[in-house]
Amino acid sequence: MTFADPLEGAVDSGHETNSQKTQEQRDTATAVRIMVGVFAFLLAWGASVVTWGLPGLYLPAVGLVPVVYVMLLLITRG
Repeated sequence: MTFADPLEGAVDSGHETNSQKTQEQRDTATAVRIMVGVFAFLLAWGASVVTWGLPGLYLPAVGLVPVVYVMLLLITRG
């Protein structure tokens, strides 16, 4: 046991440490931001369909083809 790590060798009592809680909170905040972004994108896409009709439906999908292509390349590279 050293002064740098006072919990070294301590018995795990089932309680989370502060770093675990903050990591969990950051993960939750990231997930919420992603979900809000997806919802906003779908809402904007729906608004474009209402505004411009059928071209508002398929033109954003056609425009996102290069983005999806680059994402697929990034995924396959690891």
